[in-house]
Amino acid sequence: MKRIYTLLLAIVVFAGMSAKSVTDMWLSMPNEILPFLNDKLRADLLDYAKISPKTGITNLYGGTTSIDTLTNAYMAVRLTKESSLQMQTLLTTDGDTIICLVHHYEFPEAESSVVLYNKNWEKLSDIKFDLDDLVNKPDTMSDERYSEILMMMDPYIIHYTLSESEKGTIIVSVEVPLLTDEERKSLNAISMQRNYKWDGKAFN
Repeated sequence: MKRIYTLLLAIVVFAGMSAKSVTDMWLSMPNEILPFLNDKLRADLLDYAKISPKTGITNLYGGTTSIDTLTNAYMAVRLTKESSLQMQTLLTTDGDTIICLVHHYEFPEAESSVVLYNKNWEKLSDIKFDLDDLVNKPDTMSDERYSEILMMMDPYIIHYTLSESEKGTIIVSVEVPLLTDEERKSLNAISMQRNYKWDGKAFN
């Protein structure tokens, strides 16, 4: 019994050593990822956020950066007036920590990108979904009308958002700029928002 207890304790300690919080990852982030926030500024920003959330600091480009939301596993950062960042720690099937970064760019059009890194900030992969995953032809719609709407969706932007309340969930939707109200109504008839859940290996 003592041997079993010792083994379980060792497993718990090892898991604790392997897992990293989002603040651990924020502090160890390479400067190349956010060149306008060096090590000191990221540490200062974290200190301010713990005292007074959304308190901004002046970044190296002269703009203002602030942490809007901070939990053990999730962080939302207003980088500049035109961009923001979401970070969330995820666990792999073997219990290791990886980090999911979602960059949002709001100018000239809203865009976003998703990248996975391991705990040493080595890039694992870009996460992308296809338009086919986000559209569906209603049974009552003709093939011709469906094709017309698809043609109207060029160009389109796939938007990604990490869920703050549901850990490991990424919300994916499609956006088309410069549509009229009538065109947007047609788009809404075939487009859908989808939630993908992290399963330890991928978002499915």
